[in-house]
Amino acid sequence: MIIRRGEIRDAAAISRIEVQTSSDCWDYLRYECTVADVDGAVVAYLLTRKLADDEFEIVTLAVLPELQRSGIAESLIRAQLNENKGKWFLEVRESNLPARLLYAKVGFEEVGRRSDYYSDPPEPAVVMSFRSC
Repeated sequence: MIIRRGEIRDAAAISRIEVQTSSDCWDYLRYECTVADVDGAVVAYLLTRKLADDEFEIVTLAVLPELQRSGIAESLIRAQLNENKGKWFLEVRESNLPARLLYAKVGFEEVGRRSDYYSDPPEPAVVMSFRSC
């Protein structure tokens, strides 16, 4: 597996991942896009953005369903945390226990909730943060 910066040529693969994971469609060119490439195929992507000099946010993370829970998501997250030191934030659906456990495994802690943050279906978000040194 190669973790690399996403490129315009990855747009079709990212769109397929969004469809297969029911992920929201994001304009990934507006964000820092990191992809996991296995044998020349993009199988996962992570969108992040810089909020301030030393603050960052995980915008979205998606892995092809057949490769979920294989360590790819964790590798993408750790690569970004190692590359960009500072305070990190994210929101995750309250019901998404696998994602919450993954983020906790990497070192994120729950710091709050946002009611009615998500729609379709409506659901609160768990806010998590991490300081990368």
